[in-house]
Amino acid sequence: MYTKPGIVHLWSQPTSESTWSGARTLFLQTQKLSVGSSAISPVSGISYVLHRDALILALFDGSFHVIHNLSVEPSWCSSLADDTLTSAELSRTSRELFAKMTPAGITDMDVNRISGMESYDLQSTLVWIYEQVSSTINDTTR
Repeated sequence: MYTKPGIVHLWSQPTSESTWSGARTLFLQTQKLSVGSSAISPVSGISYVLHRDALILALFDGSFHVIHNLSVEPSWCSSLADDTLTSAELSRTSRELFAKMTPAGITDMDVNRISGMESYDLQSTLVWIYEQVSSTINDTTR
């Protein structure tokens, strides 16, 4: 796997265990969390969850993205109807934790930039480093 702004490139060698081989390209979608949300933010963390066959990506803009069925048929969509391991759910949870850890409160002008993310227990527990960045819009109208 490698990434470019807004794009995830996957490659799988033909084997008897995988059902797909060759190259695949998936386009990241913006998870609207703040004014700094952008699908072209750099990837700042990657973690593979073996028992879910899912690849979790953290972006610098504070969002998370989950590629499901990585070894079978990579997709942003889960095959489970009530799956909570989704891009939207992880991004929402990350934003809620950011709000909880910011005593002064947050607005959509506050960005929780993720500088690194990794699996804590090689399962589904993730840890990440973030910083609060506040955007301000100056009115220069005269």
